[in-house]
Amino acid sequence: MGKFDSGIKGFVTGVATIYVKFPVSWKDEADISCKQCPLFFQNARCCGITKKICAYPEKYVGADCPLEEFVVDIDEELEGVECEKNDTPSDAESAEM
Repeated sequence: MGKFDSGIKGFVTGVATIYVKFPVSWKDEADISCKQCPLFFQNARCCGITKKICAYPEKYVGADCPLEEFVVDIDEELEGVECEKNDTPSDAESAEM
C-alpha cells in the first residue's frame, strides 16, 4: 500500500461490466424500471451504483442510470418483446402525475 504523506499524484481507474435482467410478462411487456433492478435500494429509493435518488422508480429508469443498452435475451425466445429504456419524465409530464 502506498504512503500518501505528501499528497496524491493521481488515480487509477477500475472498470466493471454488469448485466441486469429485467422481468418480461406473459404478454411480452418488459418492465425496465429502477424498481426491478437488483442494484436499486428500495428503502432509500436510490441507485446502488450512482447513489442518486430515482424519480418514479416504479415506472422509469433514472436519468443517471449507468446501464447503457437493453437487449432482449434471444436464448429465452423473447423475440417480440417491447424493450425500451423508460427515461425519467420531463418536468411537464411530472406535473401531470
